[in-house]
Amino acid sequence: MKVICIDDKQHSDSYYWLDGLIVEGEIYNVLREQLSFDNNGNERIGYILAEVPLKLRAAFNKDRFIPCSDIDETELIKERQSELV
Repeated sequence: MKVICIDDKQHSDSYYWLDGLIVEGEIYNVLREQLSFDNNGNERIGYILAEVPLKLRAAFNKDRFIPCSDIDETELIKERQSELV
C-alpha cells in the first residue's frame, strides 16, 4: 500500500533517532502494519516503510500518513490471487 506522509514533526513520544527519516508530502510503500510502543510505553499501530533503511526500520505511527487511494492494494492483490486459484 502506498501512503503519503502528512506529519513529519518530531513528537515528544517518538524516538529521537527517527527524526528526519520521513518527510511530509513524500510517498512511502508500506511493507506491513505492526503493533509497537512509543517511548512512553503507549501501544499503537505503525507502518513499516520500505524506504527506511533496514537497520533504522521502525513502525511509524499510522496517524502520520494517509493512503494514496481508497483501495488497499495489498488486499486487491490477495483478492486477485485467490481468483486465479
